[in-house]
Formats: sequence, structure tokens, C-alpha cells
Amino acid sequence: MGIGPRYVGANEKKQTELEERIVERLLVDRQAPVDVLRDVMAGPDAPDPLEAVFALTTVASDMSTWHEEDLRELSEHCFQDAALFICELWAAGYELKAPEGVRRAMPSPASDPDQSFSSTTEPTE
Repeated sequence: MGIGPRYVGANEKKQTELEERIVERLLVDRQAPVDVLRDVMAGPDAPDPLEAVFALTTVASDMSTWHEEDLRELSEHCFQDAALFICELWAAGYELKAPEGVRRAMPSPASDPDQSFSSTTEPTE
């Protein structure tokens, strides 16, 4: 189970249309991935930011399997810009929470004593 359109609220048709818009802007209009995300988010029917990032990374994943080197490089830029966009959202105060009912992939540090961090600066053995 992961994050995806059915978990962040988009229906399949809406997600497909968003991916098509992203492909057009990347390959026809030759926009940088971060500019594509910003343009999509500025539109009149802007998707949820996580839906936009999911669509971009879906397109990037598809491009990474193609044999053209330029498309594989563009795919890498898409993943990098998607990660940066998520960081910018978080820094701007957007709450990046999993939808209700979705389990965490990793235990939180508070629930797993082996994952807790020391608050001292002294080395431990």
C-alpha cells in the first residue's frame, strides 16, 4: 500500500489528465519539471500538491524506462524537482500527513527504542 491517486483523493481520470498535461509541458513545451509543477499548481483547477507531485513522478518513472538518454536525464530531473517541491511545501507549512487509514512504512522513533536518538554530543560505544 502506498501513496497514490486513490489515497490522496484523485480519481483515475483526473490523474490521467494531469499526467497528460505534465507530459505535454515537459516534452512539447520543453518546460523544466519544477516550472511544470508550479504552472499546474497555478491553474484554475489546481490539484492537491501531492497529487501533482505523484503525477510528475509517475511520468518520470515511465520516462526512466525509455531508451533515449535525454528522456532518462529528464526523468532524473523530474524526481529531483519533485523532491525539492515537497521540501518547499513542507517549509511553507503544508502538512505532509498520510491520509487516514494508511499505515506508516517505518515505525516512528518514539515507538521503536532501537531507533531513538541520543541528545548528547558525546560519542557512544
